[in-house]
Amino acid sequence: MTRNRCIQSFSPRCKVVMVGRAMVYGLTTKGEYGVNTVIEMLKDEPEFTMALSGCPTLNNATRNHIRT
Repeated sequence: MTRNRCIQSFSPRCKVVMVGRAMVYGLTTKGEYGVNTVIEMLKDEPEFTMALSGCPTLNNATRNHIRT
């Protein structure tokens, strides 16, 4: 999932975010530890992306921050 997609996944119009492939990659490479690593990355990525774009909270994110 790219950084841009992370913020897009929190948009009000977004209903579902599929992360199954990332979980499978983590599982096949490092087993349970790999899946836990992927989960941590998915939790940290939106926070990191928002910090890079200058948005302290999701409420501060506007359409100008999202490039499609």
